[in-house]
Amino acid sequence: MLGPDRRRRVDGTDAVAGAPGFAAFMEWCLHDPAQGYYATGAVALGRDGHFDTWPERLPAAMGRMVAEAAREALEALDRAGHLPAEGPLTLLELGAGRGTLAKAVLDALAASRDAPRWRPWAHRLRLVVGEHSPALRALQATTLAAHLEAGRAELRAIDARTLTWEGPFHGVVIANELLDTFPVERLRLDAPRAPLCRVHMAEGAQGWEEVDLPLALGWLDPDGRPGALPPDLSDHLDAVRPLLQDLAAQALLPAEVLWAPGMAPFVDGLAALLQGPDRAGVALLVDYGGTSRHVLDPLSRDVHLRAFGPDRRARPAWHTWHAPGRFDLTWDVDWTHVGRLATAAGLGVLVHDHQGALVRAVPEAERARLEPRDLLGRFQHAAGFRLFGLGPPDVHLPTLGPPRPWDGPALDTLHPDALRALATLPPPAPTDALHVGGEPLADLWDDGQAGAWEAAERALRSRDWLTPPGTLPWRTADRWALAVRAQVPEPLRSVLAEALARPATLDELEAHVRPAVDAATWAAVDAWIAAAVECGDLIPARRA
Repeated sequence: MLGPDRRRRVDGTDAVAGAPGFAAFMEWCLHDPAQGYYATGAVALGRDGHFDTWPERLPAAMGRMVAEAAREALEALDRAGHLPAEGPLTLLELGAGRGTLAKAVLDALAASRDAPRWRPWAHRLRLVVGEHSPALRALQATTLAAHLEAGRAELRAIDARTLTWEGPFHGVVIANELLDTFPVERLRLDAPRAPLCRVHMAEGAQGWEEVDLPLALGWLDPDGRPGALPPDLSDHLDAVRPLLQDLAAQALLPAEVLWAPGMAPFVDGLAALLQGPDRAGVALLVDYGGTSRHVLDPLSRDVHLRAFGPDRRARPAWHTWHAPGRFDLTWDVDWTHVGRLATAAGLGVLVHDHQGALVRAVPEAERARLEPRDLLGRFQHAAGFRLFGLGPPDVHLPTLGPPRPWDGPALDTLHPDALRALATLPPPAPTDALHVGGEPLADLWDDGQAGAWEAAERALRSRDWLTPPGTLPWRTADRWALAVRAQVPEPLRSVLAEALARPATLDELEAHVRPAVDAATWAAVDAWIAAAVECGDLIPARRA
């Protein structure tokens, strides 16, 4: 098996002649007709497969939540005057796996079509599955057989990265764990004075190896000719350069920038589909990832480019170079980048929240019927899973996404105090308390501590948590205390206020807080601190 030592840096383009960039290699691994994991049908979803998605684990509940979220989007489009009074409306699911979510949505529509809230929409809706892989379209045809025969569904060969649509479109686009399948380029920075390098893949006598070529030598096309950087990559590097400088200043290198060449065409295709002459719609995108800061963070619990295979284990992608095409390759989506592309294309970011926001789309009186409750709890607290809504800027989704301004730059950069604190943290080690793959929020739910986490998370969602350097006056300890203070009653609040009247380390805060609460309360607070540090959402000063 190849290891991280199977990489080398070269200083001339001749040394990578015939060696594809990583995105082309990943495209071959996933989508090549003869070799690709998805194209050949090697992908195996579900309980007995290589990995689960939430629609596979919660089909009925996911179908209901997505159907109701689509209804809210249609109502919002109608309020803004974007929908015709008559004519068909479309639910377009892109990258539908084996069709489990599409079937669940159609089943939920069939069960709800007589409800008053559905009467304006149910008779006009059709579901279209857009899928690039012939092997997956065959699986979808089996899963959706009854709905296809009844004319409620349609399968089309659509590559989301070159999204095209003939004729009018009025409706909702759904994509669950699609963007993480887009092939990415890897740009590696090993040290502050080292060159930023593009990762190429070379096949040798001992298998595939990574070859780093300094970006200053040019961007090689498929034939090995150097040229200018792709425009979107140049813009993206300009945006993340402050992050790389911060990481270098705090000795947190090496780090990798992951950039998907297909993301800009995908967003442009969405923009052309969701607004324009005889077109209007909303896109609801669900995937794991985070801000640009998160997906560059070298101390995150999980690597940001990983693989899944027959043993269902998440592993660093380089573990699979010995068997390309047999493993899924996936990455953490950079939602800051997606939002920047969307706003540049004229779309509004209507929702940016945890995927658990989908539960709010179900009428409150019916939420108790969403089953199974234990898995639903994990869905609502699964670390890293985000809901992103795009559409015309004048559309508002009050239930899914209460108005919160989208400020891409504010999500880009950690305040230097937080970076200094981050530099003191060792890489987290897996423990028996946390699942391999890292779902600390879900683990807190299982341990009965979800209430404490939710209150702290609300405090951390303030827009000034991630800001441009130099604009946030609070100390790291203050931010930690704000989060804890949000979820504890008196008299602990007064104890915290007294402790924060002067500069305090976490050790000092603990000395003030622990004597004021019972053992069970302190255990919950301490577990919250540990989990928050593990998932990277809270970065306090390290306790001795």
